[in-house]
Amino acid sequence: MLFTSIFSTISIIEDRREGFLQTVLVAPIPRISIVLGKVLGASTVGFLQGMTFLVFAPLTGLHAPAWGYAAAAAALLLCSIGLTGLGFIIAWKLDSTQGFHAVMNLFLMPMWLLSGALFPYATSPAWLQLIIKLNPVTYGVTALQLSLSPGQEALASLPCCFVVLAGFAVVMMGASAWVASKREAR
Repeated sequence: MLFTSIFSTISIIEDRREGFLQTVLVAPIPRISIVLGKVLGASTVGFLQGMTFLVFAPLTGLHAPAWGYAAAAAALLLCSIGLTGLGFIIAWKLDSTQGFHAVMNLFLMPMWLLSGALFPYATSPAWLQLIIKLNPVTYGVTALQLSLSPGQEALASLPCCFVVLAGFAVVMMGASAWVASKREAR
């Protein structure tokens, strides 16, 4: 979901290259509708990919309560929207797909590696723990862990994770709308 959400926004660069984006930008519609269409459309792809894995979770022996699957789906949705918003901001500013891949990997790899998905928070040095706490993907991973395996000790509580993920999604959507609302000469 992480990679799909971010990299699906590369279509913005392709739309610009093909002239479709310029056609849409001169249309008498608010730019927020462009942002909502791109971000919600692309985040749906990432969300559905994450849901595919969630559906097959019981087959791996993971037996979470029903509310846990619902909470995991909500965490996937919020995280997908936030990450797609981040991808939108970068794609809106860049003209090359190669540049997009390079810049996004500067964000994506550290966010993934420092999310607690690969390296545990508890055994990390103090300076790294601070970075992990500032990473919004950490709260997505923690929300998934707490939803699917309730009762374990975690970096944050499930409500705290949802507040951070919702804030991340709102900030990224707002920043995407702000970036798209600026009129630039290309």
